[in-house]
Formats: sequence, C-alpha cells, structure tokens
Amino acid sequence: MKNAGPLSGVRVIDLTAMVMGPYSTQIMADMGADVIKIEAPEGDNTRNISVGPEPGMSGVFVNVNRGKRSVVLDLRSEAGKSALRELVRHADVFIHSMRARAIARLGFSYADVLAINPSIVYTNCYGYGRRGPDADLTAYDDTIQAECGLPVVQQMLTGEANYVGTIIADKVAGMTALYATMMALFHRERTGEGQEVEVSMFETMASFMLVEHANGAMFDPPLGPAVYPRVVAPNRRPYRTRDGYISALVYNDKQWSAFIESVRPAWASDSFATLAQRARQIDTVYALLGKPSGSERRGNGWTCSARWKYRPRRCAHPMSCSTIRIWTPSASSRRWRRPTAPCASPACRHGSPKPRDMSLALRRDSAPTPVRCWRSSG
Repeated sequence: MKNAGPLSGVRVIDLTAMVMGPYSTQIMADMGADVIKIEAPEGDNTRNISVGPEPGMSGVFVNVNRGKRSVVLDLRSEAGKSALRELVRHADVFIHSMRARAIARLGFSYADVLAINPSIVYTNCYGYGRRGPDADLTAYDDTIQAECGLPVVQQMLTGEANYVGTIIADKVAGMTALYATMMALFHRERTGEGQEVEVSMFETMASFMLVEHANGAMFDPPLGPAVYPRVVAPNRRPYRTRDGYISALVYNDKQWSAFIESVRPAWASDSFATLAQRARQIDTVYALLGKPSGSERRGNGWTCSARWKYRPRRCAHPMSCSTIRIWTPSASSRRWRRPTAPCASPACRHGSPKPRDMSLALRRDSAPTPVRCWRSSG
C-alpha cells in the first residue's frame, strides 16, 4: 500500500492567503492532510504576483497551494457562510490569516467555530497578534523584517541596510504556525481537547532574531550589546577562487587543526588555536581565510585539499549567474520533483482554483511569544 503520509485522514479548512498561512498548509498537504482552500470570488492576491502558465496561476501561488482542494465561497453571503459551517463540522483544523475583528464579523471566530465543532484545532495567523496597539495593522514580509532588525544586522555585515533576499518572515512564521498546529493536534490526540492557537508574525520573527542576537544583552546587568558578532562580521562572505566562489567555515578546534595542517597558511598562529580565541577576533579570522592567495586556486582545488574532514561548498557567483542555482552532492542525490497545481479531483469544486471560475530594539515590553495556545472550554 502506498504511504499516504503521516497526516492522512486530517482535514484542514484553510482560510489563509498570501504566503505565511498557505506555506504552513502546503506542508500539511505534502504530509497527506486533506487541505481545502477557501477563496473569495476575487481570489488570493498571490495568484497575480509573479509569472505563471496562465493568468491567476503565478509560480508562488501554485507552489504554496499545491496538493490542496479548492472551494470558492463568498463569506459575505449567507449561502457561503452556511457552506463553510458544513465544512467546519467535519474538520480537524481551521486556520485563517484574517485580522481578529474581520473573522469575527464573518461569524467564524474561535467561539463560533467551537460551537460547531468542539474538538477543532483553530489556528490564527496574525501579523501582530490580536492584542496591543498594532493588532489591526497589516503586516508584510518587508515591514516585519524591518521591525525585527534584519536590515540593521545586514548593515553591520555589508555596510548598507537591506532586506534579506527571501521572504523569510512569511516562511518562518508559516513553519511556526505549522508546528504549533501539529502540537495542538497531538494534544487533542492524547486528551480529546481541541485548542486555539495564535501565531504572530512579528513576535515569531523577534523571537527568531533574538535566538543568537540577544546574546550579552539578555543578562542583568548586560554583558554586551544585543548582537552575535560572528554573523555580522564584515569579512563573513563566500571566498573568491579562480573559477568562482566557495563557502567555508572552519569552526571547531578539530577542523581548525586539520585545516592548518592541510593548507599551511603563512598567517597560522597559536593565537587562533582555540575556538574561544577565534571567536574574540572572528572578523580577523574571516579576513585571513579570504586572503588574495585563495583567489589563485580553483574552487575544486580547495575542495580537493579539504580532505581534513571539512567540506567547503561551492557558491554560484551572483554576477555571472542569471538565476539562483542550488547544487551540492547532497542536493543532487535527492529526487526533486516539480510542484503541481492544486488537484483536479471531481471532489474539488473547481479543480485548479481560478478566480474567474470560482537597531534591534523591540517595541514590546515583554519577551516575544511566537505561539500561544488555549484549551477549548467545549
């Protein structure tokens, strides 16, 4: 029998849009859940943000909504609300990305859904949570990156404030919503109790950034600034070789000793012998590793000389490459598959969904809490 996935038999009602929520439910679908995506007649805005094989089927939309079934419902109408209530009745998970007041106005707050299905796991995907002065503000990846200090650490690293070149806030928050929902399902499996889950994109990313960047500032009295020096060292970058770039991090003492023995750089010194010594002067270490002599060797030469149990990875030169390339021996050993559009099963009301068819200073007084859960009272 073909493996149906660990979430086979779990039905998810997906009222999310854009990327954070759909990315979370896409992974649920990949793991075998029956995800039913609910769209308004005008469709998810993500349909139109990039190229696709036809209008309304952008690459981003198709990627984060693959494997889902689709239903077009106008939740401003009583017919649409009635249809959604019927879907909720037989669901395990209800997940949305509307603001708290908006979902309540439609009649699908947690209390409303709980009254229909007492064992439901109900996940709120918010920008800023439903409490506090920013509760009703719209959140996007760029604004969350800025508020959580990513441009600041990029400025420390490169000399200029920039966003990270991926929608990291959307994806990290989406994965957080995923694991929080799975924990609530696990709780229900053991106790029979449903739960309400709240995931705030801002608090998720603040917590994410502070994993390493809280550093010395989290002690009382502070032992240093709120920054992890290694990752913002200006010389932390891929190293140029004759035929491109390689990425290398000689981290622990065993790797360092093997590197020095194999490469025998002229600058080798006992002052870099231990991890603690290197950590105190990490930018200098990065600069020495990238000395011009490295550019005289081919990337393959560096890789072949790395028999010292250390494995640099070749990095595509951003100026000579027209697209992002991901290649390592590990990646090439995997079987990659092209993502497919949402299913065209007869059970799917419209098949592939188409609209025409259907500084690091935080602004919070308390530590960020990316996930909150409440037991149901039903």
